[in-house]
Amino acid sequence: MNSIETVSVIALLLNACVLLLVLYQSYLSTKSLKAAHKDMEEEQKERQLLFLPKLEVAIKVRMQLKRWERDLVQKRKKLIEADEKKRGAILKEIDQESPQKPSDLNLSKETYQEMPGWLREMWISGAKYYFEAAEDLNHTYDSTANFHEARDWINGQGKKSIEALQMLLKYTKDMIPPVILHTPSGFEDKDFLN
Repeated sequence: MNSIETVSVIALLLNACVLLLVLYQSYLSTKSLKAAHKDMEEEQKERQLLFLPKLEVAIKVRMQLKRWERDLVQKRKKLIEADEKKRGAILKEIDQESPQKPSDLNLSKETYQEMPGWLREMWISGAKYYFEAAEDLNHTYDSTANFHEARDWINGQGKKSIEALQMLLKYTKDMIPPVILHTPSGFEDKDFLN
């Protein structure tokens, strides 16, 4: 073997060693990522378990956000129908159903005080988005139907508030374990306690 062949063989062996080292590093990186993912899942479960004593409040907030979102979606559909068919009676009906002041939402001070700070912020934020959109509907019918205001609401404040409520619902979705959310409700918690 001459010196060129020897150097080539040594280079080949070194390249093979480096390749094995890179493969081993890739294996370790993959293993590390899996461990990190598992830790994140466990942390989420821990947060859910820590939150269980206040879970009833979180469920109430989620239900309220869903109710507000559903109400705005229905009103938006009615406004679209009213605008297409030029039916002022629909606008008048929506105007009469809409809250006039924030206290018309009947949010409980006790429930508010029971909540953790982050959930409180989500609830009040949802209430503000809902009220602002619902209150703006009062301008779609003054003494006559105002179809221009209805169209502005459909594409403006109504759409913005619906999207905001949907975003808040996404945040609350993972905070309540589905198995808890779908617990049979035939009995009160206190029925199981001595």
